Amino acid sequence: MAKGFTEWTFASNVKSWIDQIIHDNPDLPFERAEVERQTPGRTTRSDLKLFDRDGNTVLSGEIRFPDRPGGLTPYGDALVDNAHRKADAEGVEYFFTWNVNRFVLWKTFKPGLPLIERDEEQWPVCEVAAGEQAQQADVEAKIRSFLAEFLRRFARIVAGEETIRARPLDERFIEMIEAAIQIPVLKARVALKERVKKKIYRNLLNEWLKDQGFTPVEKALDENIDRTAHHGVFLSVPEMNQGQPKWLSPHNFRMVAGIGFEPMTEGYGHLWQVLTT
Repeated sequence: MAKGFTEWTFASNVKSWIDQIIHDNPDLPFERAEVERQTPGRTTRSDLKLFDRDGNTVLSGEIRFPDRPGGLTPYGDALVDNAHRKADAEGVEYFFTWNVNRFVLWKTFKPGLPLIERDEEQWPVCEVAAGEQAQQADVEAKIRSFLAEFLRRFARIVAGEETIRARPLDERFIEMIEAAIQIPVLKARVALKERVKKKIYRNLLNEWLKDQGFTPVEKALDENIDRTAHHGVFLSVPEMNQGQPKWLSPHNFRMVAGIGFEPMTEGYGHLWQVLTT
């Protein structure tokens, strides 16, 4: 993988891929993508913009690597606020936030709705723990496939040919949680795979799964690890563990996995606003 692979480099690659998709699909109502065009009167920039055939900006947004500050989740407070502020300043109807793994489409303004409730759709794109992994051929293929799918979907949205389904609160909440824990889950998988090379920890893993009400799958260690990593990290979100029995505690998960996580607070200012308003 090339050294010095930055968010700007990735955005430039995405711009090239989008331009190629538009060239190969002349029925799409878009002209081109553009990277880091300066916002008029400001020093801040939007990472990526999409233009229609009349030269109007129809989409702008920001990209953050998942291992960079503000990139753990596409719902991070600063990431969403910055992308929204730039789109609002230029009168762009839609904006996006993207941490490589997950892409979220937002409506810049909706009467009567706070910002955090304007997320229109979320797309799971890939699973990488660090931005530099976006250079891998298999990851690049997933990103290109997503972009082709998204551009067709977005074209139908802006043309008014398709509406965006209103998601119930619980579905939106789960999507936000899943986005926030994706990187810790990836790290937990790696740690668990190393840990369970010893029989004592394989036994602990199976016991922990049984305590959660799961049945460990014989001869399917990867499945057991995936389930343990996901469920254990989920319980490490402080608000998810309130009032749970002691055996559900993150402490027990840390004993099995041999790892722990700092309190997962990034982005939760917006997340808990959804639950309390």
